[in-house]
Amino acid sequence: MTRKETLLIAFTLVFGVLYACFFTDWFRHRPIHIDYTIRPYVMPMRRPGSAADSTDRMAYSITFALDREYKLTSIKVVPAGAFSTNKNVQPLWHLVADSAPEPIKGFIYGGDVPGMQPFVSGAQPTPLEPGVEYRLIAEAGRSKGERDFTITAQAAARR
Repeated sequence: MTRKETLLIAFTLVFGVLYACFFTDWFRHRPIHIDYTIRPYVMPMRRPGSAADSTDRMAYSITFALDREYKLTSIKVVPAGAFSTNKNVQPLWHLVADSAPEPIKGFIYGGDVPGMQPFVSGAQPTPLEPGVEYRLIAEAGRSKGERDFTITAQAAARR
């Protein structure tokens, strides 16, 4: 092979690698797209056998859906306002993967997620308050997704 042919092959390889790095998604980690659904339900706050009264309280079930199946390594819910000023804010709900996370496409706030356990052993999720903005942070290896959500009557009716 001549020197000219060697240089031509080298330039072709270099430009091929540059093209793959800058114009394709081969080496990029796609962000995790997260959607959510809020469903209100009435949580009875009375003693068994007593008549229904005004002590019933509205509660919310929040379901998160991912754009595809991920082997999540971390799920965290934090107050969005506090998180914007302090990245180390105490999470309201924090799960981490055990040795072998299972691929999932969705989960419920505070529920059991296959292949994950609480970051702090025995920790329970904190109930979410209406009118407060929260941020869900989900990680799967180097891929990461965030989604802000607020529990309001309008959000529950809209979603």
